[in-house]
Amino acid sequence: RYTVVITSPAHDFVVRQNAGNLNVQLSVKPKLHATDRIQFLLNSKPVGSASAATSTVIPFVDRGTHSIGAKVLGAQGQSKGRASSVTVHMKRFSANN
Repeated sequence: RYTVVITSPAHDFVVRQNAGNLNVQLSVKPKLHATDRIQFLLNSKPVGSASAATSTVIPFVDRGTHSIGAKVLGAQGQSKGRASSVTVHMKRFSANN
C-alpha cells in the first residue's frame, strides 16, 4: 500500500485563476512501482488519464467549492492507496468581484 498525500493546494485554499486552471501536487511513498499509476480526481470523478506523474493541471475548473483527490492504481486497476480529499475554492476574476 502507498501513502498518498496532496501537498498542494492546501486544504480550504482559495484559488484566484481566471482560466480555471488548478495545479495539484502530491507525495507518494514508497516510490511508485513501474506498473502503478496515479489517477487525479475532481469531485470524486477521474480527471484525465492515469499516469506516473505526481503533479497535474486540472483545466477549466468552474467557480465554486471543489474536492480534489488522487489514488494509486495497480496494473489491473485495483486501488493501492488514496489521498485524503482537499477542498479548494475557485474564484475567477469578474467585473462583479
